[in-house]
Amino acid sequence: MRAKLLSWSLFASLIHGASIASAGVAIPSDVSVDVQASQSTNLHPGDRVTFTVTATNHGPSVISEWAFRSAPIYDELDLGTTSTDCFGQFFVSVVDLENSFYYNLNWYPPHEPVLVGQSIVCHVSMDYTTYAPPVYEFGYSLSSYLSDLDPSNNASFIALTRAAAPPLAVPATSGSSLTALFLVLAIAARMRTCRVVSKEVQGSGVNSL
Repeated sequence: MRAKLLSWSLFASLIHGASIASAGVAIPSDVSVDVQASQSTNLHPGDRVTFTVTATNHGPSVISEWAFRSAPIYDELDLGTTSTDCFGQFFVSVVDLENSFYYNLNWYPPHEPVLVGQSIVCHVSMDYTTYAPPVYEFGYSLSSYLSDLDPSNNASFIALTRAAAPPLAVPATSGSSLTALFLVLAIAARMRTCRVVSKEVQGSGVNSL
């Protein structure tokens, strides 16, 4: 799904999310979420990161409804570059705070039977931005309106680490430059010595008078 489709579906997704979030659904099984990244260290602005989201039904029951929500995104990842192969509904939602706001990426797989031991996989790709902090954790979790038998494995996050700033380059000094520098220092020292001798001579003249 392209970014244009994500932005087009934003308004509808907010309404859809609000309608189901208030219901509250108990999943009669244990669901786990795992998130991996194509690159998580030494990241530079513009690097493309692909996240692999895997959801698994560990049983004991067959389930037909589950949904997943990403960690908050402020400016760390460029939503305008988002692409995904997630089947079902995949959309952006906005959380409005008092003085700011952030985005979530939501994934609602189709309401189809998921057998015990079965997993579904979703890939989401975005560009890393200059606004990301040195370490930023991104991941997915079971949507908050859902509950399952074991909440301890309902979320998975991975730390994205910015590349260290390169050291400042110190220009190499050539042999001729070193010779010129030596001559300047020698001349400066010679001139200082002459001034000191001159002052001593002047002082001796005053004392002889």
